[in-house]
Amino acid sequence: GVKGGVGLAGYLLEEGYRVVALAAVNSLGRPFDPLTGRLYAEGLLAPEERALLPNLSRYRGSPEDYRYPFLLGQHTTLAVVATDAPLTKAQARRLAIMAQDGLARALRPAHTPLDGDLVFALALGEGKGVEPYLLLRLGAYAADALARAIARGVLWAEGLGFPTYALLAAGEGA
Repeated sequence: GVKGGVGLAGYLLEEGYRVVALAAVNSLGRPFDPLTGRLYAEGLLAPEERALLPNLSRYRGSPEDYRYPFLLGQHTTLAVVATDAPLTKAQARRLAIMAQDGLARALRPAHTPLDGDLVFALALGEGKGVEPYLLLRLGAYAADALARAIARGVLWAEGLGFPTYALLAAGEGA
């Protein structure tokens, strides 16, 4: 529906560990509600980022906007989440699984049989593992970071013959 892009977002947990997501967005799913024009992950953007959102007063979407042409095998969103926590290999896998929820928060539909949405996880620590509660927090923040990274990638995408979110929301896209 709109031009994708690359977005980066992250959080510093109160335990001192960081979790960062990098997303390359070329999704089959839409990053915004076709009725309102609002980004699905808009609530995760920082106030200064929300201030950059287009004025949607001119937006005229409809449910019919979900019907758009696409080419098989031409869409995917690839992402990596990284942390400096000392996760084991199994915990890094769990982090990637939890971060996948960020795709569904930011794109609809996500994980379709027609695209290759995929999330990788990296842990930069010693690999000794962390307590389950900390892994839970890292995974929750990873999902939020990924949704925010997708929103940022779409928000700041520049069009090259393809409508961007900002132009479409301003009533200038096709």
